[in-house]
Amino acid sequence: MSEEIDHKRSIKSNYNIHHVLARIANKLICAFTMTDCEIIGEENLQNLPRPYVLVANHCSNWDPLVLSAYFPDVLNFMIKKDLHDIRNFGAMSTLSGNIVVSKGGIDLEAIKGATFLLKNGYNLALFPEGTRSKTGRIEGFKDVGVGIASKCKVPIVPVYIKKTYDILKKGDRLPKGGVAQIHILPAVMTTCESGQLECSEINDINQMIYQSLKTYEKEISFKS
Repeated sequence: MSEEIDHKRSIKSNYNIHHVLARIANKLICAFTMTDCEIIGEENLQNLPRPYVLVANHCSNWDPLVLSAYFPDVLNFMIKKDLHDIRNFGAMSTLSGNIVVSKGGIDLEAIKGATFLLKNGYNLALFPEGTRSKTGRIEGFKDVGVGIASKCKVPIVPVYIKKTYDILKKGDRLPKGGVAQIHILPAVMTTCESGQLECSEINDINQMIYQSLKTYEKEISFKS
């Protein structure tokens, strides 16, 4: 059996020492800033083949930090170039295997990097809104990575992040502390009998994931 098939059937995520160091550092930052996190829906990861593409709403610069520190599996992120250019953060980000995405147009190098990570058993996390929400509510999605997931034959895990907006809003310089929430929704499969999905199928899944997260957002807002 090939290594490619082996990693798809694994229920553990690949990681390296830099992932471990980043996780420790981010947990220390969370502790220092009085940030905790509650995980809801972790059972949706049980027996799920690794790797996968995680797609999440984006309402704060605190989102990737909280995901890195508290999410049950190790994640690699697709991050904006301006964040990657921050000294020290950029170096650690590179060592951890994160993918830099340039603004405007299709970044072929980022797509190649993402494909390489997935084919080598590493989970990939991205924020399809492309920027932080100004209101804390989900805004329009650009691309949830269905094409990449389909090409690599991996599932997509939708995630709804809540309360990080209250901890660090867009424009704020310092976090206020608080308890964030990571809601893990059921995975969406991206494989089909013919192999890779057609463009229309990719668009349908993109829209389905967007609508499922919007619906979930409304449901938990009523419960709050």
